Formats: sequence, C-alpha cells, structure tokens
Amino acid sequence: MYIESVKDNIKYILSNKPYFEFDYLQTVAKKLNIKKVIKDKNDNYFGVVLIDEEPAYSYTARNGDLYDKNVIRCNTKFFANPKFAGKLSLKTMKDIYQNGINLLVDTKKYDFYFISRHPNSKPIKRIYKQKGFYVDDNKLYQVGKDSEKSSSWRYIYYIGDIKYFNVPKMSLNEYYSKFGNYKFNRNWSDNAIENTKHLFKNNSVKRVLEIGTFEGKYSLWLADNYDLKIYTIDPFKSDIYNLSQSLFNTVEKNWLHNLHNCKNNNKITYYKDYSLNVLQKLIHTKEKFDFIYIDGDHRSHIVMQDLIYSFNILNDNGIMLIDDAVNWKARDHNTNQILEDETLSPKLAVDSFKKIYKNKIKELIIPKKNQVALQKIWK
Repeated sequence: MYIESVKDNIKYILSNKPYFEFDYLQTVAKKLNIKKVIKDKNDNYFGVVLIDEEPAYSYTARNGDLYDKNVIRCNTKFFANPKFAGKLSLKTMKDIYQNGINLLVDTKKYDFYFISRHPNSKPIKRIYKQKGFYVDDNKLYQVGKDSEKSSSWRYIYYIGDIKYFNVPKMSLNEYYSKFGNYKFNRNWSDNAIENTKHLFKNNSVKRVLEIGTFEGKYSLWLADNYDLKIYTIDPFKSDIYNLSQSLFNTVEKNWLHNLHNCKNNNKITYYKDYSLNVLQKLIHTKEKFDFIYIDGDHRSHIVMQDLIYSFNILNDNGIMLIDDAVNWKARDHNTNQILEDETLSPKLAVDSFKKIYKNKIKELIIPKKNQVALQKIWK
C-alpha cells in the first residue's frame, strides 16, 4: 500500500513498508545520536510529512497490540527533522497533525482509535468531531493495565464498539469514584511519594514546601494523607523549555481543577511565581519548614539557587528531598535527543551543594535512588 496526498503545499505519505523518506529520517536520527529511533518490528504503517519535498516529520502506527487486530492506533513515537522542529507556527503544526490523521483514517481498512493524554484539548476535540469520534464525557472511557493504580490509566476517545479493547476499562464516573476527581496527564510523583513516606516515619513534619507544583499530585497526596500545611510554587511558564505556552496553560488548568476538587485544599497555599522570588519572600518573613521537596527548574544554577535559599528556611533536623539528582539527563524537547550537558541537570548542583555544606548536612538513605535526601544538622 502506498498513499500520497498534498494539501497546502505539504505532502503526506502513508505506506505499509518503510521507504526512502522514512529511512532518510532514521539516518538523521542515528547521526544525531537519538537513542530511540522510530522504526521497530511492531509497526505496520509508516507515515512521512514532506515540506518543500524534504522529509520533516515521521510517525508510525500499528494494529492489534493491546486491542483487537482490526483496530489501528497511532504510536506516540514521532521524529522531527531539526531543520523544522520548533520552527513552524502552531497553526501549521495543527494542520499537519490533522491531515496526517485524516490520511490514516481515510484508508477505511480499520477502526481507528486514538489515546490522548490531553482529552480536553480543543484541536483534538475538533479532529474527533470531524471524524465522528465520541467526545462527550458519557462516552469517554479510561483504559489501562493495572486496575489498582491511577497512573496506569489513560483517557481515550473511540469510534466503534468498546469490546475491541482487550484491556481493563472503566467510565469516568467509575474512575473518579475509585481514584478521586483529579486530572493527571503525567505521573512523575510516585518515587517522591515512596521516599516521603519513608522519611516521614522517623521525623516530625508539620510544614512542607514544594518547588515545582506541576499538576499537583504530590501536594494533593500530602493534603489527603497527612495533617500538615503545604506550600507549593510554580510559575507555569514555558520560557526556559522552548515549548508552547499552551502546554503549560493546560498543566496549570489541571492543577487548579485538582486543587478545587481536593477536600483538604485548606491545607495548601499556592504561589504562582518563580521559586527565587517566593524563597526570598519566605526568608524575609522568617518562615520555616520541616520538609522541602525540590523538583522545579532542572538547570543546575537554578537548582543550586533553590538549595541554598531552601536551606535558609529549613528547620534544624529538617529534610530536603531533591528529584532527578543522581543520573538524570536533559533532553531536547523537540527531537527527544539526550543533551550531554551537565549544567542542564540537577546532579551538578546537588553534588556541589553536598561538598560545600558537608559539615551542616547528613545524607539519608531512601528507597528510590534517583533522588537525594539531605538533613540539616550542625556539627
């Protein structure tokens, strides 16, 4: 099969075999040392988008997998030619996305299902409505692998019969009844939660500060499980990530939704600002905390800044827990390429802080080793 379509001077190609344009992008990916290239043995369809006859983006799709063999789904694997990545307008990217999906759906050989981590996105809803996908909440299911873990479930829009999904599934109402009326598109808090449980066992904690709210899973977990006051900081700004501000607006919207739906939100104080500004104010007002979780801007000079200022408002014997402090590496958000630059990772700052403050801190043993826990002491 080979289907070619041109719209607005952009060419779309879909095939059930890899071909020159797709292989070209694979070669570019390997030259750039991108570890996870797109092609793998399970892919059934290969799509490429060409701009001015040059391969710009490629994607893959497969049938079967978690679903019935007559169902096709898009993979999340996606490669962008660095020449175009991050340099096209948002409207052009939306058009490319929509036209690529239209081409796949129009093959009419399979029922088409699409998993979305952002089900309330207006562009996604518009595409679904054009294709007759269900979009009202009564027809919106959650699907997942582990019925006992909220993090294993994903929103899904679908056409056809839900019987095609040979995986655990539940309605939104069932999901909210089981896990609470929170919206999480990413699950990056499990390690922090496990380490915090361990650290709280032998330490008295009444006031907690979190740097890096995101969608609020960590703060909400604290509020729902402990009798303490929580302060959390996040500017929800895209300026350091070279990404669309709309992505951060969605994250903030989810956070505000979750905060509103938290039965214990009276325990939470939220600062929409950069950590430096808030930490300076907290020092000025002589605030003190028993526990500080640092998971904000990952650039080393900002992490060092957060560590030093946080240490000043940490009570004696108080603890700082720092995320991604061991072997985490930054990625280019457009190409997914690992960036071999230690100044973009918390590790450089954490290692330096440990040496500078070695007579004032003690490193604690924690179960999840990608994080570091430091207790404030005085020798």
